[in-house]
Amino acid sequence: MLDSVYAMLKSIGMTPEDVVLRWIEEGKIDWNRIAELAKQKEFGKNSEVKKIKEVKAGMFLTVNKTICDQFSPDECVAIILKVFTDSNEALVFSVRGETLAFARGGKPADTSGFSGLNATHFLSQMAKDMNVISEAADYCLEYENDFVSKGNAFLLSKEELESLDNVADICKAFDAARLSDKTFWTSTTPAYNLKPDGENVYQTAYTFSLRGSKFSIHSEYVSLPLAVHPAYKVKLNQIL
Repeated sequence: MLDSVYAMLKSIGMTPEDVVLRWIEEGKIDWNRIAELAKQKEFGKNSEVKKIKEVKAGMFLTVNKTICDQFSPDECVAIILKVFTDSNEALVFSVRGETLAFARGGKPADTSGFSGLNATHFLSQMAKDMNVISEAADYCLEYENDFVSKGNAFLLSKEELESLDNVADICKAFDAARLSDKTFWTSTTPAYNLKPDGENVYQTAYTFSLRGSKFSIHSEYVSLPLAVHPAYKVKLNQIL
């Protein structure tokens, strides 16, 4: 049948491309939709093209509300760190962030044992109560996108980092997203990690970085700004 169509088009001096272009001009074909499908097919993200049957740590969350296993800077918004099958959720880590100081001023605070979300809220509220600045925590709590609302993104805790499985795959994802050369703040703040600097007091938290195929967690005092990338949880049934 296609041969007959091609022969008919040839007899009137037209090509299939001419027909498609005319249909686009007449509004019979949505060019924007075609372009969107082509882009999704290129990265294998559309469920009509490629369906990932199992979500694993080290995969990526995309702006199109799908999961993929290859990084694209235009499409991927977060790295999947952990999957919770009982609650059908995934803990993810934003591939975008800022370089900020941890906090400026305030009294010692020990958030050991807190979840990342609870520690981030605690640090932000404590800073507000004392009229000081909690840059890293405030940045996370103000963060929002299509998957998380304000007040629900947070700095990972030391304990959450230590609980991660499939760390080698996560490290590969960090490397693909060009995050392997950064040092990140956590929300875990040992009370002794407090130093004077002139008239100000700077409290800092544990930090973590990528070293080969594993994360290294650091407890030494740091006063310089470091990377702040929010973490948050996503319901898998909303994106798959």
